[in-house]
Order: sequence, then structure tokens, then C-alpha cells
Amino acid sequence: MRTPSDQLRHVLGHLFMYLREVEELLPQLELADIALCLDTLMAGLRSGEGFADGTESLFANIAQQFPSLFTPHLGWLREHKVFDDSGYTRFWPWRRADAAEIEAQFRIVQTRGLNIATRNEAWQRLLQTRQPAVLMRLAPWLSEPQLPPDEDEPPGLRDLLALGDEALGRYQLLDARSALNSINSELNGVGYHFSVDKGLHRLCHDPVWHIRFPDEYFAHNNGYYPRKKSRHPDWALPTEDGIAAKVGGTLDGDCGLCGQSLVRLLETPAMPAGMPSAGQPLTLAVCSSCLGWDSPYLHYRHDSTGTPHCLHDGPHKAPEFPVAPFVATPVTLTPTPERFRQQDWAYSHGSNLNRLGGEPCWVQSADYPPCPFCQQPMTHLAQFDSWLPTVDGKEFLWGSGGLAYVHWCDNCRVSGWLWQCT
Repeated sequence: MRTPSDQLRHVLGHLFMYLREVEELLPQLELADIALCLDTLMAGLRSGEGFADGTESLFANIAQQFPSLFTPHLGWLREHKVFDDSGYTRFWPWRRADAAEIEAQFRIVQTRGLNIATRNEAWQRLLQTRQPAVLMRLAPWLSEPQLPPDEDEPPGLRDLLALGDEALGRYQLLDARSALNSINSELNGVGYHFSVDKGLHRLCHDPVWHIRFPDEYFAHNNGYYPRKKSRHPDWALPTEDGIAAKVGGTLDGDCGLCGQSLVRLLETPAMPAGMPSAGQPLTLAVCSSCLGWDSPYLHYRHDSTGTPHCLHDGPHKAPEFPVAPFVATPVTLTPTPERFRQQDWAYSHGSNLNRLGGEPCWVQSADYPPCPFCQQPMTHLAQFDSWLPTVDGKEFLWGSGGLAYVHWCDNCRVSGWLWQCT
């Protein structure tokens, strides 16, 4: 039986004819194989072959797993406008841009006379670097200031926000709050937030722990789970350094909106290192009948045992879409290698999207709600995919089949839930 590496080499001479097949192989290939694949693609583009159907998607998946492979190619890709007018993944290859390419992008941002669309392309590439120093330098430009003739760039971010309304009018900005909202709407998309008191800070936790389910879990009700049918390695990550946990079932606590029992999404005796409440027990539970239908956000305060208590009060009313609990099962939280930490809902290609930590796989725009107590933006803690089996023999969908997101305020020990779908 041929290995994935053998299969790649078999089609390498005609790679542009087998892009979809190579994309399916990608998660199983080693770094050297993927580097060879990208070099072959780039050689074809440089010789004038152009984008074949599937090239952009394959590039996106390589950029998710090994963005550094694109670093030596970025200048050529920029100069030849290879990704112009393509989808949002066109910015991903810049995630490991080097210093020279970063400066080239800043020159585009700062060039007078360029239209806003061209400058937007450059600052979206710079956002993808996720480097705090780059983001702080870039941030004032995200408010789209109109520079007076005697200035080459806007003031630094703190200086800009400290200007009064009259001074901000010099840059055709309405007020400091509007400018900051514009800046944060872009920063949030790459997992950052700026506030005057805290400065630039991360809205997520970089360690990622995937939830590994027993193989038989999705055999429930004929085992229909579109993503689980794949052979993606993040469904079967090694468990040697994992943490035992459980998914499914109900809690004793009730929903404050409908009075039904909360359903357990995850319970662990010890949160992993690098996560909030590391080493402490935590249970994540929600009313899946009310979330998104009776309230777009649901919040729970956790006691010293990690148990959640609903912060929403009645009067109770029957939910419009009552849902049965998830099937209970033991699971393992498995540490995720770096290549599989950056995921995307639309480009999941069969990957496991049930996980703790990392950046959220947003279905829509980034949404970090404030804590109901301290009003600070909550950080992302976990996400859960649709299609988990329920005890009545069905599979549950968040909306039409999206993702649920759990955010966390460590100071107030509050979890906040929302879901998104198409």
C-alpha cells in the first residue's frame, strides 16, 4: 500500500491536475513533502501556468499548517498580485512574513495616493503576522485616518486616542471611541484587543487541546458526522500526555430562562497548563435549548469546584426548540501540535473542531462579548462543533450547523456562550 508521500510523488509531475487529491493528503504529509508540493506549485506559477481550480484552497491549507514555507515566496506573490481579488484566505501566507516583507507592506500602507482597497490589502497581510510590535505600529492606520499634507503617518496609537475631537478632526476621525472601535474590529479578527488601560492584549490562549472522542462515539444513530468521516490526524492525537475528561449528560443546575437542566459540554478535573484555572477542575455547561434562540449570549458563574451557575433569571418559559442532552462519554484532552492549532471553519476539511484554547474558528465575524460583571472583553476558552449525538438518537446542530464558543473572564470566573452559523 502506497504511503501519502508516495501518492504525492506519483502525481507531482501533473500537480495542477490533482490539486483536490493532494489537498486531501495534506494533513498526513510530512513537512518535507509539503515543502516539495509548494515549491512545485510556485514553479508552475512562475512559469505562467496560472491558478487552476483548487490552487487557492491548497495554498490556504498549507498556510494554515506551515506558513513559514511561504516566507521566501512572499515578495514574488506580492509583486505579481497573485492573490488579488481572491477570498479571505489570500492573506494567510503572510503569517510568517520576515522583516523585509513587513517593511514592504508598511510602505504600501503609508504611500499617499494609493486607494483604500490597495492599502487594505497591505494592512490585512500585516494583521496576519500577529506580531504585537507590528500590530501596535499598524493599529492607527486601521481607523483609516486621512493624513494632512504635512504628515507621513498618524500619531502612535495611545497618542491618537488621547487627542481631543477637534484634533482628531484633523485626520477626519469622528472621535476616539469610534477610532478605537474601528481598530478593535480588525484586531479582534486575529485574536487581539487594545484598551487604554491594558494596552494590546491577547484574547485567546495559544496552547490548544483537542477533544479526543472514543472511536465508537459517533456510531450512535448510524454515525453520521461529516467531519468525523475523514482521516484527519487531529481526531486521533496521542493521549500519553492527555487529560481525562467527559462530555455529555446533564448537571443538577437549571437554566434560569426555561428551568431545564444544563447540558454538559466538557468536565475536566484539571484544566491544562497555559489555560485559565490551570490545574483546577472546571465544568462547561449550557442550556442548548435557549442559547441563540431565547438569548444570543448566556453567562454562568463558576464556584470553587468549577461548577457553573446560571446568571439569567426567569420567569421560566418553555423553549421554542427543546433539545435532549448529549450522549455521555469519557474523552481525552490531547495536546495539539503546532501545525494543527490554526483552524478555520470553512476550510476545516474534515478536521476536529472540538477543542480548548487557540483562536476561535469564527463562522461569522469575531465576537468577544464583555463580562457581565467587570465589562472587560472575555477571552476565548473553548469551542464545540455541531453533530454531537443526543440521547434521543439525533445529532445536535448549533443553528444550521455552526459552532458554539465559550469565553471566559478569569477575574470574575464567568463563562459566556454564543454560537454562529451560516
